[in-house]
Amino acid sequence: MAAARGLTVDGIRDERLQGGGGGGVVGALRPRVENTRPGDGAQRYSYNNIFFALVFPEKYNPQQQKKQVSDFLVRPFFDTSVSSNITTQLGGHAYMPCRVKQLGNKSVSWIRRRDSHILTIDWLLFIADDRFRIFLVEPTCTWTLQIKYVQPRDAGIYECQINTSPKMSHLVQLNVVVPKIEIMGESDIHVMEGSSVSLKCVIRQSVRDPDYIFWYQNNKRVLDYGKGAKVISSERLDANTMVATLTINNAVLHDSGNYTCQPSNLDSASAYLHVLNGEHPAAIQRGHSSGTQIPIRLLGPLSAVLGLSSSHSTRAALLTTAFAVDLAVRTLYSMIV
Repeated sequence: MAAARGLTVDGIRDERLQGGGGGGVVGALRPRVENTRPGDGAQRYSYNNIFFALVFPEKYNPQQQKKQVSDFLVRPFFDTSVSSNITTQLGGHAYMPCRVKQLGNKSVSWIRRRDSHILTIDWLLFIADDRFRIFLVEPTCTWTLQIKYVQPRDAGIYECQINTSPKMSHLVQLNVVVPKIEIMGESDIHVMEGSSVSLKCVIRQSVRDPDYIFWYQNNKRVLDYGKGAKVISSERLDANTMVATLTINNAVLHDSGNYTCQPSNLDSASAYLHVLNGEHPAAIQRGHSSGTQIPIRLLGPLSAVLGLSSSHSTRAALLTTAFAVDLAVRTLYSMIV
C-alpha cells in the first residue's frame, strides 16, 4: 500500500493511502489502520486507543475529506471532572458549572429538565425569574448557572447543552436541603421571678451558617447590650447542627411573652415564657397581639389560694396547683372573649 498525494487539513499533513476503496488519515498523527473493507468507502483507524472511522464516497472529494477530518478533530466535549451533583441550603445560592472544551463557534444552553424550559443561550436569559443568572469564566470556558435564594421547587436536573449535530448534553443534579428549626423543651416555659432561663434554638440539617439569627419578644427584636440581662450566643455542634441560645438572667415580669428564633432566609420557631412572681402567675394572655390580659377579678381566687399561708413550703406546694389553675383560667377566658 503506497502513499500518494498529500493534502493539508488545518495545517496538519494528510496522506491518502491507495487501495481499499480510498480514504484519508492525518499523517502527522499516524493513526493505525484497524480494518479496511474494500468497496464500503470507509477506513477505520485507532489513535490513543480511540477507534473511529472516516467514511468517504467512492469518488475522492478532497473538500469533503477535509471537513470530516476537521470536524472530528475540533468537536466540543464536556470536562466531566467538574461536579455534577450540587447541594445547597434553602434560601442560599446555587452554582451549577458546565465546562466545555473546544467550543469553537457553538452555543451553550441551560435547560430545566422538569418542564423543558430554556433558561439561557450563551449570555441571554429566557426566564422572567430574576433569581437566575449566567456567568462565563473565559480561561476555562465554564458556563455557570446561578440560582439565588433557592427554594424547594428549584431542586431537580438541569441540562447543559451544546448545539452540535446531534446535540451534546451534560446533566447536573441540584439538591435543596431544608433545615428544621425548633426551640428545645415545651412550647410553654414557666420560671420564677429572679431566676435565669435559657431558650435554645436548634437548627438541624444546616449545611451552612445563617447570615444572622435574630430573637424577638412579642415581635420586638431582642438586643444584647452586653449588660448581662439578656445574652445571645450561637455555636455549631456538628456539620449539620447549630444552636442559638438566648439567656435571660434575673427574669422579671415584663420578660414574659412570646419568644421567636428567626434565622436568615429560614423558617422561625417560637415558645412562650411565663415569669411567676411567687404570688400569682404573670397576667399574660397568649394569642392576642393587642396585649389583652386576663382580668384581675378572675385571678383573685388564685391569689387568695397562694396567700392562705405564710409558710414557704406550703406556698411552694400550692404553686404546682397554681400552674394548672392558671391554664384552666386562661382557657376559660379565651372561650369567653
